Amino acid sequence: MTSVQVWILHGDDEIAIRHAVDGLLAPLNASGMLDLNLTRLDGRQASEDELRSATGAIPFLSEFRMVVLSHPLARLADKKARERFLALLDGLPPTTHLVMTLDDQLKLKKKDNQFLWEWETLQEKHWLSEWVRRDPKTRKMEGYSLPKPEDMPGWIVKKARDFGGEFSPDAAQVLAGHTGSDTRWAELEIDKLLTYVDRSRAVSVEDVETLTAPGTQATVFQLVDALAEGSARKAQRILHQLLAEEDAMALFGMIIRQYRLLILARELLDDGISQPDEAARRCGEPPFVMKKAFPQARRYSLGQLKGIYRRLLEMDLASKGRGDKLPLEAALDLLVTEMERV
Repeated sequence: MTSVQVWILHGDDEIAIRHAVDGLLAPLNASGMLDLNLTRLDGRQASEDELRSATGAIPFLSEFRMVVLSHPLARLADKKARERFLALLDGLPPTTHLVMTLDDQLKLKKKDNQFLWEWETLQEKHWLSEWVRRDPKTRKMEGYSLPKPEDMPGWIVKKARDFGGEFSPDAAQVLAGHTGSDTRWAELEIDKLLTYVDRSRAVSVEDVETLTAPGTQATVFQLVDALAEGSARKAQRILHQLLAEEDAMALFGMIIRQYRLLILARELLDDGISQPDEAARRCGEPPFVMKKAFPQARRYSLGQLKGIYRRLLEMDLASKGRGDKLPLEAALDLLVTEMERV
């Protein structure tokens, strides 16, 4: 492990941030000690005492333990709360390594008569940025921005090689046209297409056009992902985009199917099955579908998922006139609001 004790990973490229976190966890994972020495916390929900307890815990059969904290700024609007947080960071035991992840975006701003790209949240003068600069040997901040649309074909070609396969340049161009800069969707499609050609040849334009839909199902995935994160504003935005393009009943069917799939994935995880190939054999879904479902399912308990599914069935009955009748579009809006509290 490096001398860095605190990592702050920020940006809007969730895939790149996730891979960076996985890389930092790799030494513990390789030793087989990861599950015993890892705590994940959400800053929107975790209390100061929970964070203090997690960071102060002693490693088990390892030289260090890891704490991954998402949304670390969520409850730090108050100056005194920030001071307590910085005191906690300054007092971290040497055996604790902390990784913080947060959403951020590059914005074009005018400065000294020049237009410059600057992070919206963790700007140079942000109090957390200043804290990092006071000890750059043990503290590190890295930003991950989504690729520009014109860079996506090259990104797809490189990612395919990382996955042990190949894309023709034209196929990469077509896939980039479908996915835009959405690296999460693009990565899933790359894996699916490489599996389709069995990595025995380069993915062609015809393969992409056969297997990759130009948008709606992937955006339903993004909607469910936003709901799983409790990001109500993001979920509302995606929902309204979908309702402008799709019939509400068709969209509702896709959402129901996704949550049915998440219940199945959660049950498999609870049974100790987390490999997509084994999951696919058990439930009859393609491996790439299960690979896509597992990260979402991990954000819920089985009880939560079944509760959501019951709510969806109630909405279905209400929209059809049985019970309190409610237009499906309004019911979907209500669902997003309710999910923020799950």
